[in-house]
Amino acid sequence: DDTTLSEDVVCDCDANSGPLITLGKFSITLDMNGHTIGCMASSTKKATCISVDYFGSTVENGTVANCNVGIRLKGSIHTVTDVSVLSSEVGMVVKSFNSFLLHNTIDASEDASTGGIKIAANGAVIQGNTIPVADGYGINVLSGVASTDILDNNVTVSGEGVCFLDPGTSSKMEGNICND
Repeated sequence: DDTTLSEDVVCDCDANSGPLITLGKFSITLDMNGHTIGCMASSTKKATCISVDYFGSTVENGTVANCNVGIRLKGSIHTVTDVSVLSSEVGMVVKSFNSFLLHNTIDASEDASTGGIKIAANGAVIQGNTIPVADGYGINVLSGVASTDILDNNVTVSGEGVCFLDPGTSSKMEGNICND
């Protein structure tokens, strides 16, 4: 069922190796309502903060932090909008066909971070996101992925990182800013 958070969800990820929250039904909305979902800073193991499965779900309006993967999308046609991902190894992993990542901030500038958004499924729209990155990648389109639109994103590189890793398979790449 649709859920609106009324408080932060912070877990001891040493005790929980699975995702902190899984949207495991069709067409669920998780409105984070300005709250944070994440692992405690003292956790030595980092889980996936939010795993979105099946079809047609939405994650919006909050922050995920201190996880191995901030948000992992599986299935198809999901939307993530107005979410900040902080202190995670990878901000978002898209294994979901025809999904939308809109107006998010993925901070991949810390030492433990390897990247912002990893796209592993066709048909994604990645638009209006802000991604500071240090030594990893801003947006990585995996080999063989097609029909992906990467539009109006702002990627800032402060170290040895790259703005876009293998964007050649995208059907449209327009209006992006790469500050490196």
